[in-house]
Amino acid sequence: TARSVGEEHPDKVTIFFEDSEGARGQATMKADLQGIHFRHEFTEVAFPIVFRLEGGDEVTRDYRIELMDPPEVEELEILVGFPEYAGREPRTVDLAVGDPEVLRGGYVVAKGRSTKPLEAASLVLGDAGGDEVPALVIGTHGFEVRLDDPKGTVLAGIRLRDTDGLSNPTLSPRFVIRVADDRAPKVRLTKHGIGTMAVSGAVLPWRLRAHDDVKIVEGRLEVLKSAGDRQAPEPHLVPIDAALLGTESAELESELELGPLQLNPGAFLTLYAYAKDNAQPEAHEGKSDPVTVKIVTIEELESDLRRRQQELCRLFQELIKREERIRDRFLAIRDTPPSAAAELAVRLESQGQDQREIGRRVHAIERAITQILDEMYYNRIADTQRIHELRSKVVNALDDLRTRVMEEHARRLDDGARRADRFNLRGSDGDEVEQGYARVLAAMKAVLAHMVRVEAFMEIVEAVRSIMDAQAEVREATRRKQEDVLREIFGPGGGPDEGK
Repeated sequence: TARSVGEEHPDKVTIFFEDSEGARGQATMKADLQGIHFRHEFTEVAFPIVFRLEGGDEVTRDYRIELMDPPEVEELEILVGFPEYAGREPRTVDLAVGDPEVLRGGYVVAKGRSTKPLEAASLVLGDAGGDEVPALVIGTHGFEVRLDDPKGTVLAGIRLRDTDGLSNPTLSPRFVIRVADDRAPKVRLTKHGIGTMAVSGAVLPWRLRAHDDVKIVEGRLEVLKSAGDRQAPEPHLVPIDAALLGTESAELESELELGPLQLNPGAFLTLYAYAKDNAQPEAHEGKSDPVTVKIVTIEELESDLRRRQQELCRLFQELIKREERIRDRFLAIRDTPPSAAAELAVRLESQGQDQREIGRRVHAIERAITQILDEMYYNRIADTQRIHELRSKVVNALDDLRTRVMEEHARRLDDGARRADRFNLRGSDGDEVEQGYARVLAAMKAVLAHMVRVEAFMEIVEAVRSIMDAQAEVREATRRKQEDVLREIFGPGGGPDEGK
């Protein structure tokens, strides 16, 4: 804005300007009715500008418009503090990962630095005209502000005012302070090594995972035995050592001996895990979903394990047949090569995909056999050394088949697809792939032989147990017959050694 002084005023005033990038221009300034005040507006200024005014016989000196950056938050650290009862140090929240969540009664601290020297700073709650919590300016560029016990979830931002009087209009960075109630611990209980059935003398391995907003201070396992229709089951309590708790998260593993519970076949065993926090005025307790096991006879369990093992053998035999089919498909490709390299690449890539799919199914069988051997071990229905031997010859062999033999063959097929234009299908390259199929099939058949031995071993175990049970029945029948003979000889009171 310019003002003309004196008795004579110019009819017009022209502004001449040039920015630091060399762009020039001129414009006639707008005048008021008296022709005394003149005005020009620069819009969307991106670079420094030098200008002068000419009006009548007057030419001004050069003036310069300098651009000044508003202050910005250069560093920001958000700390979330817990309520006093929590007894925990505040934790740092990374805004790139998520917004801060504070429990009722807690607090939030924002600490940071500005790109320019500060005169003032504040935490703005809500929109730009919302409530403000003044910050403490630390040094020339630092600031720190604390918000105690926020009443509800709110959008927040940082307002800065530098020593030039400029502010950051966007209040960036903006983030949401989420306020939450202290919740009950989340508890997850799982069993492993035991399936849906177990014998009365088994060991039940269990795993507990618990997480709380603040701290877990107590925990226990409740074991319920099924009872009569009119009788509530009495819980068997397994306390968890408090020394293993006391933090936000807990992961525990242990084993439960079923023998002392005196379970009969047909009974059901249900386990729950509980975890309690230190919330005030009243603690919260979390409860897991139930884990249930049916108690069966050894004969029932052995029959189930043998059935599952037979099914796995059948599935593995089908995988061998499938492997033979994809081998034959490759041999057909070798006998009648595609006319174009692109088509060969597609076919070899498909062969590799099929090989990996068979590998995934082998992995599923490997996990299932591992489960069977674990159940044999934890139900104590076979010798530990023998189970270890079977694990080595079957489970480890399946793992080697999948991760080494099959994966190596699949990579060979992928490599052939990548260089299909140079792949010697009827020469050394084709020979190597054909030999790869031969190695895979030989390894699969060797594993199948060991799987059959597992099935035979389970049949032997069951047969031996049946013989032992039969012998026990013979001994019991002999004892009863002896008592009958003694009564016939000595009368209802028994014999001279009665009671011994």
